Amino acid sequence: MAITVETGLIVAGAESYVTVTEADTYHGNRNNTGWTGTDAVKEAALRRAAAYLDGHYRRRWKGLRVNPLVQALEWPRVGCVIVEDSGSSGSAFFDGPVIAGGQLCIPSSTIPQRLKDAQCELALRALAGDLAVDGENNITRKKVDVLETEFMAGTVRGQKQYQIVDQLLSDLVRPVGSGTALRG
Repeated sequence: MAITVETGLIVAGAESYVTVTEADTYHGNRNNTGWTGTDAVKEAALRRAAAYLDGHYRRRWKGLRVNPLVQALEWPRVGCVIVEDSGSSGSAFFDGPVIAGGQLCIPSSTIPQRLKDAQCELALRALAGDLAVDGENNITRKKVDVLETEFMAGTVRGQKQYQIVDQLLSDLVRPVGSGTALRG
């Protein structure tokens, strides 16, 4: 079954931000030889990658979903503000309005390229195995004889980290532990 791709126009039943052709180009440009298989295998990897992105970053994405009762994925979003460094020329990459302080707002009909790149990176890893690890996160201290185990709150033992994905998404997500304040 062909993958349904979100274009930024709130596509019904969308399950990916990237087409197989886009992923093929991304991985081909980077000589990622692990990106192999039939289109069906690649589509399944892209679906798993999109599900991981939306689930893992759901509470951290900047902005709000454009139409939360209709759209299947977390993007497109409205009010996603990108902080621009004073010396950069980031405005060439975003066509949203510039707001106070030199910040840029990603247009609400846009799926950012960095999000697509992050999905491609995760899809490559999804071909090799699970993206998320099930585990216990409630253990604060466990001692058996002289062996002792202690986990930080909110972490999952053995949880995989995808540094490249975090780097790609750094402008699109709020820092870990930050919240959104709503005024009434």
